[in-house]
Amino acid sequence: MAESGALVEDGFVAITVQCCELPRYMNRALFRKADLSGSGEVRFQEFERVWESLVETCPDEISMVSGINTKKKITFDSVLA
Repeated sequence: MAESGALVEDGFVAITVQCCELPRYMNRALFRKADLSGSGEVRFQEFERVWESLVETCPDEISMVSGINTKKKITFDSVLA
């Protein structure tokens, strides 16, 4: 965990595996998807926005993996719209 309270990639594994119930190998891709600011840290609000968007648009595990791996970044603007 960073001093700011945000998670760095190594600390994000628990979120990926335990909370999202995704395989560990998806950690890096999910972390990068949730790192909306590109800072190398993910705050809860960033993760929550990304995860809610993925859950809404991905009805199964295959589409979830695909959604995480797409290059299209979810931005604050697209989530709030």
